[in-house]
Order: sequence, then C-alpha cells, then structure tokens
Amino acid sequence: MSINKVEYIPNQSFNNSSPDNSEQEAKKIQQQKWRVLFGTFIIIAVLANTWIWTRPPVFESQAILHFSFPSQTELEFSQVAERKVEAHQQKLLSNSVLQTVSQALMADGYAIAAQDKQKMFKAEVSGRLITLSVEHTERQILQPVLETWLSNYLELESSEKQKNNSEEMDTANLQLLAIKEKIAAKQQELSLFAEANDITSLERDENRILNKIKSLSANLDAAIAEQTSAQALLNSLRQSVKKGQPIIRDIDKAQINSTKQNIQLLKSELVILEEKYTQAYLARDPSIVRKQESLDALEKSLIEQLAESKSYYLQDAERDLEAANDRVELTKEQFKSQNQQAQAFNQKLQEYKIINSELSAIQEQAQTIRTHLVKQEVSQPFDAKISVLEAPFTPDFASGPDYWYMTIISLLAATGAGVFALLLFGYIVKQKQPNQAATNFVVMPGQTVNRTLEQLTHEQQALLQSGETNLRINQQDKMQPSPLRLLSAAENQALYAAANKQGKALLALVYSGLNLSEISILTKTNFTDNFSKILVSGEYARTLTLSKSYISAIKDLCELKSDADSIWSNINSENDLLQILANSAHDAEINNPEQVDVRMLRHCFITYLVAQGAKLNDLEQIVGYVSLSDLAQYRTVQRQGKLLDLADIDLNYPLRV
Repeated sequence: MSINKVEYIPNQSFNNSSPDNSEQEAKKIQQQKWRVLFGTFIIIAVLANTWIWTRPPVFESQAILHFSFPSQTELEFSQVAERKVEAHQQKLLSNSVLQTVSQALMADGYAIAAQDKQKMFKAEVSGRLITLSVEHTERQILQPVLETWLSNYLELESSEKQKNNSEEMDTANLQLLAIKEKIAAKQQELSLFAEANDITSLERDENRILNKIKSLSANLDAAIAEQTSAQALLNSLRQSVKKGQPIIRDIDKAQINSTKQNIQLLKSELVILEEKYTQAYLARDPSIVRKQESLDALEKSLIEQLAESKSYYLQDAERDLEAANDRVELTKEQFKSQNQQAQAFNQKLQEYKIINSELSAIQEQAQTIRTHLVKQEVSQPFDAKISVLEAPFTPDFASGPDYWYMTIISLLAATGAGVFALLLFGYIVKQKQPNQAATNFVVMPGQTVNRTLEQLTHEQQALLQSGETNLRINQQDKMQPSPLRLLSAAENQALYAAANKQGKALLALVYSGLNLSEISILTKTNFTDNFSKILVSGEYARTLTLSKSYISAIKDLCELKSDADSIWSNINSENDLLQILANSAHDAEINNPEQVDVRMLRHCFITYLVAQGAKLNDLEQIVGYVSLSDLAQYRTVQRQGKLLDLADIDLNYPLRV
C-alpha cells in the first residue's frame, strides 16, 4: 500500500502587509512593557525609601507595675482581681490622668503636643503586671515623662483609696449605730411580749399552757380507756345473766366456795348413811335428820349468796361505768377549755417567733457590717498593693523604626506595583494581530498519512490517559468509607436475641462504649464489682458501668475463665469478632448482614447518647477516641431535650435478655 505525503505552504495575505512590520511593532510594545515595569518599580521604591530613611529614630522607655492582692482574693476572686487590673490600665490611659501628667510636665518645662499624647503613652496588661511605655524622638525626655506619669498616678490612687475607705467606714459605722438601736428596741419588745403572754421559750413543750394541754390529752385518753373497759365489763355481766351463768364477785368467792364444800361434805355423809340404813331409820334418827336439815339450810344459803353476789357485782359495774362516764365528760370539758387557751397562746407564740426572727435578721445584718469593717481595717480584699518592678530609664538605642525591614517591604510593594502596571498596560495596549482570514494555503502531497497516524496515536494516548484517570477515580471512590447505616431499636434487639454467648457479650461491650481494639484484649481482671464495671486501660483509660442484662452476658462468657485469660475463646484476631457480628446479623435476618460491624454499632451507640442530650465534648469519657471529622456528623442528631451531664443519661443501650 503506497503512502502519499501532503505538504502545505502558506501564501502571503491579500492586503500586501509585510511580516517585518508586525515584528517591529511587537518589539516596540515589548520595550514599552519593560519601561512601564522598571519605571513603576523605581518610582515607588525611591518615594517609599525616601519617606522611610527620612523618618527620625524613635526611642522607648518602660516601667513595670505589679498589682498584688490578698491570698484569699487570689483564690476566690481571681476574676475580680483581673478586672481590677484592667480597670487600672484604662485609668492610666484616661484623659484626666494624661491631662494631669501634661500639666505637671509643663510645670517642669516639658511641652507635649495634645495630638501626641495618645501615641506617646501606652499601657499593656499581662496577668498582674502592667507595662507602661513612652515613645518619643527625643530620648532625654522619656525618663522624666515616665517618672511624672508614674508618680502622679500612684499619688492619685493613694488619695482616692484613703478617701473611699474613710467614707465607706464612716457610712458603715453610722449604719451599725442605727442597727444597734433597732436591736435594743426589738429586744425590749420581745421581752415585754413574752412576759405579757407567759412565753418562756420558742419550743412548744417548754411553755406551761401547751405542756398542760399535753397532760390533759393523756388524761382524756386514760379516762376514755377506763370508760371503755367499764362498759365492756357491764355488757359482759349482762350477757352472762341472760345466759343463766353464775356471776360471783372476787370478794364473795371464798365464802361461796366454803358453803359449796360443806354441802358436798354433808351430801357425801348422807349417801354413805343411805347405803347403810333404810329410809325409815334415816327419818327417825335425830342426828341424820339434823344433817339433812343442815344440808337444806346450806343449799338455801348458797342460793342467797349467789343472788347477792350477782346483784352486788352488777351494781359495782354500773357504778364504775357511771364514774368513768363522769370522768370522761369532766376531762373533755377541761380539755376543751384548755384547748381554747392553747389556740390563743399559739397565735401569741407565732407573733413571738416573728419578732424573734426580725431580731435575728437585724443581728445578722449587724454582724455582717462588723465583719466588713474588720476586713476593711485589716486588709482591703479588692485593693491592690502597687509595686514598681522596673523603674523608668533613659534608652541607649532607638526602638524603631526598622529601616531595613521597611525597605524590604517597600521593594516588595514596588515589585508588585510594577507587575500590576505591566498587566494593566498589556490589557490597554494589545499587539495588532495579522489578518488570519486573508491567508491562503497551498496543499502539497507527501505528509497526509503520517499526520493521520500521528493524530491517531495522540488520540489513543489521550484515551488511555482518560481510562487511567477514571480507574484512579474509581479506586479512590472505593477507598472512601461508605456512610454508616443506623440500626433501629428492633434490629438491635433482634441482633442481640439471635447472637450466641460471645455475640451477646460483644454487643454488650460495644453498646457500653468500648472499641474493637479495646474489646479484643479484655481479660477477666478488667471487670470489677461482680462484673458491674469495666476498667479500660490505655491512652483513653476510663471506667464504664454495665446494665443488668449486660452483666449476665459477661458472666456467662467468663464463667470458666481464669483472671489472666482472655474472655474470648477461639478468637485469633479482630476479624473473628467481626465475623461473629456478621453471623448474628444473618441469623437476625437483617438487610445486608455483611455490613454490620463494630463501626456501625458504635455509630448507633453514639447517636443514642447524643439523642438523649449528651455533649459532644463528653463522649470521649464513654466511647474513647472519636476523630473530629466523625464527631462533626453528630451535630445534626436531633436531641430529645436539653444538653445533660453524663450522670443524667442512660449510658447503656437498652437491650433485653
């Protein structure tokens, strides 16, 4: 196959313009650009350096003031002390102080222009230190100016402190005197009120009227109990009478028992005689007849004794009941009367307590003023002791300006201005381009195939480069972690229910705040308080608490383990733990079970904590290290309420056994 080559030769334009003219024009424009660049640079550099090197040198003198407060103020009122130091700084630069210094300097022969005051005087705060500085082109006047400023301020501060202290102490003494008069009047009012109302103490039981009603209450309870007992006894006796049961008083029991014994004895003798003799003989024998008559008399006497005892017993019970009723009524009347007196006394006692409270409040106010006076006399807690750490001095060398530094800055600025002027000139003055539309081309054979092959080669290389670029982009996309899925509460519960012994323990540890590396190295010694707490060691050491359901899962796993052994069995790497989670997710029929890993579970746990109101900065105390980029995604989690401390939220994800 023969290859034909094509060549082309550009013709001259139809307007008969010469290419030499365009080259000359381009050279002129280029020369103009160089002139603009160097001209702008030289002008700005000369002007800037003229201004810099003609400036007079500036000298600076300093003095350092130290403000010391009492130790109590340092510990308890550090913020107040800092605000005091800042107030001193503002006061040093106030117009009144600077005006006083200016007048003192004028009296000494040093005149300072008004516009130079704010620039000349400076005061900077650093903790308990204030650095005073004065700048001026004449170094001989710096030390006198700074000494005048310092001495005038110290005198002004001392006079104001004495004036304020004396006025405050006078005011406090007047207040204390008025309060003492109020205390005396209130004490007299309290004493007269107590004497008029028979009040001996604020305690209720220590007053006579209230103590008496307490005694009457006890007597009434005793009388009611006695009444109840008497009524119950009478009711019992009447019930026995209805049933025909004998009623015998204790005092009659001995006599009745004696009569019964005599009757029983005579009956025994007559029974023996009846067995020996006939009835005819028994009726004729005088001794036997007397025994029968004695038996009849004793039986009649027994009946009479029983009747009399019953009658007397009922009368005594009725009499005791009437006496108990009278005692109850009398005690009630006394209690009612005394109760009315007690109510009136209670009102008086409340008034007495109010007066006593007012007295206590006035006394407490007086004690507060006394304490304040003592503190003010001994040590002013908010008045600083001002000491001069560094005295004013005359500087030996200038503090500014830095001529060489400013020269470098001016040269850089001049360079930038020159470049900007060059760009602006190039935008305004553009080189005239030749007329491309009037150019003709003559095509010559000889180069067509070679150029076509070169174009194909370039296109193939471009396609290959594009393919490699797409491949790198795809690889980067694969390396980027996919967004974590948030498991629902039902999915978490199903995952926990489907897990085996090791799976339940793994879920319990993850949902208590441990990461995968911490879980893989756990031993039985990491658990304390009967497996209710986990001691996590390492850079993010912390102590975590387990819920009851989690404790049972850990106990089952560690039941046969020794203290030094790992809690895991047949686990060689962290990947084995991830496989346990994937298997549990598969058994729980969760979508995409291979995606369920420790990262996803920690994401669910952290979301659960943040939703309750946990602060993002507190999460490290529970879940250990969380990168700032990962922590940022939890800002969008919707909380259930306000932000809470860790002690007020549930730190274990709720999983049931």
